[in-house]
Amino acid sequence: MCVHEPEAKEALVADYIQAHPDHPAAVKHPALDGVAEISWATFPGCPAGVPALFAGLLDRSTGAEALRVLEIVLTDGLFHVSAAMPTALPFLIRLATDSSVPVRADMAEWVLLIAVLSRPVDENSTPFDVTLNGLDLDHPERAECRAVFAEHAAECRTLIDETTEDLFTSERFDALLAAPAQSPGERSA
Repeated sequence: MCVHEPEAKEALVADYIQAHPDHPAAVKHPALDGVAEISWATFPGCPAGVPALFAGLLDRSTGAEALRVLEIVLTDGLFHVSAAMPTALPFLIRLATDSSVPVRADMAEWVLLIAVLSRPVDENSTPFDVTLNGLDLDHPERAECRAVFAEHAAECRTLIDETTEDLFTSERFDALLAAPAQSPGERSA
């Protein structure tokens, strides 16, 4: 299965920053308040340069590349969000609902995909889901993401209504919100 190795993530972020040396690592934008103060490198497999990627999303010339790298950095493979995703998700949701963000449409689709990847998987799930995604017990970040989606339900409903893709329906979002959630930082030892 495709897994994003921490060293590869570090290299991608370093390459992005090197390719855009004049690009600020942090910018003033209300959707990104606090993003530069987070110790991103404390999350397993997450590079410290994440704020530069968020800043890059706001620039027409770097937005698509910043999003591509951020998508890799904030996932641990094709079907798994990383431990940093619940912390990043509020910023992503706010940016995806801001019409001034150049890559807004792609971000909106990604946020809805994150919702799909955050579905609960437990012993009552299909064997296929358990094999593909693992149980929530082993992936507490999914429950943390569900808590973030609950906190930002109004913005997410706007994304669902505006997207032309049938990626995630209002009914699926309601089911996601009804699933058990866990706030970031509430992980049991």
